[in-house]
Amino acid sequence: MDAAGVSRVSLHGGVARVTVGPSADDSVHVVVSLRSTDQERLREKCIPGARLERNITDGSLALRLSQSGREKCGETWNVSVPARLFVALEFTNADVDLSGIRGGVIASVSGTGNVTASVDSAPASVTMGVGDVRVVATRTAVGELVLKSEVGRAELTLHGVRVPAVKRGSSSQIETRGTGHHDIRLRTRVGNVSLIVN
Repeated sequence: MDAAGVSRVSLHGGVARVTVGPSADDSVHVVVSLRSTDQERLREKCIPGARLERNITDGSLALRLSQSGREKCGETWNVSVPARLFVALEFTNADVDLSGIRGGVIASVSGTGNVTASVDSAPASVTMGVGDVRVVATRTAVGELVLKSEVGRAELTLHGVRVPAVKRGSSSQIETRGTGHHDIRLRTRVGNVSLIVN
């Protein structure tokens, strides 16, 4: 899909493996597949009832995978976008691997999973239910940095220096501020959060 006039891409799904990276051109490339250990269910229920919905509004491209019925299959998303775009992800349970995005990232996984992201001079916000969040920010003029785990560890390495966390019971939190304008907020209810700023 041509990304001319698009400044934001949002992906919405259920139980998924999601990979997002930069495209070589000014286009959005999306491959979504369904998976199940029950091949009959996949063939007879999931695939016939699945639909990838696309909506463009005010420079925002929204992609949503809809599956009809109660029985849903797992999803695999392989997406490449122009690095300049802002990327928003919203999934129920997901393992997310995101890299090379300069426009900014918001990721929300309400259930379980993991998010691993590498952003280049961009803001980032990740909210996780249960699972780990690992972000590497390169060439980022950081503003507000907030890392919080309600049950787990928060770890921040800022230009090679380890920043200590404030621990209260099972929670761990780090809040600090730089002089830049790229805010990074990483949160998980249960799991570990890690941020490396280079």
